[in-house]
Amino acid sequence: MNEEKFSGKAEIYDKYRPSYPSGLFDLLYPKYVTPQSVIADVGSGTGKFAKLLLDRGNTVYCVEPNADMMSKAKTMLDGYAGFVPVCASAENTSLPDASVDFITAAQAFHWFDKRGFARECKRISRGEAVCALIWNTYDATCPTVAELEKLNFSCLAKFKGFAGGSSPESGVFDFFGKYETFRFVQDLHFDYDAFVGRCFSSSYSPSKQSDEGERYLSLLTDFFEKQSDGGMIALPVSTLCHIGTVL
Repeated sequence: MNEEKFSGKAEIYDKYRPSYPSGLFDLLYPKYVTPQSVIADVGSGTGKFAKLLLDRGNTVYCVEPNADMMSKAKTMLDGYAGFVPVCASAENTSLPDASVDFITAAQAFHWFDKRGFARECKRISRGEAVCALIWNTYDATCPTVAELEKLNFSCLAKFKGFAGGSSPESGVFDFFGKYETFRFVQDLHFDYDAFVGRCFSSSYSPSKQSDEGERYLSLLTDFFEKQSDGGMIALPVSTLCHIGTVL
């Protein structure tokens, strides 16, 4: 069960996790969705991706099992007429049969039971189940990212690698029938507070108040001092999107 992995992290997650590039939405609209489309954003977290759909006028079912994350989403999104919060899992969304036109999962698919989610996508979709799986991922070829990964392995018991230790490329080949892949690359620049906040927003990160958290903070501080330039650290990030029809 993955529902509690982000308990207690909603505030820091919403504040320090990056958003998504405008080019991704230029791709989605109008080829896959229009402002009239009803969308299920599954594993919606604090609503960072859903907000960008709501900004375009869509009705969005925000499906999220974690109470802490859903509470933050309600605080951020309650002003949108199209926001529909749904406290449920990816495999059992509780949405009506044939109720949505399009399904998204941003930073979330690697936590799902893939077969259960596929069945649910087909049940809730009108016609063919079309889904977009999206991740913001660090560029592992960057030496700074490689050093950060090495640091995490050295001191975090729960760290299995970025994105839960699974590649966003894996698991999609037998989830989709026909699908397309798109990638958008950008360098994100973090000051010290943003860098530390981003690191502690991850599921594998300990509480700052724990002994492990205090040690991790000390190591991150040393890392930032060595790797930063002019008070900023640059980490290249790729936004990866797979879009296709669910098998």
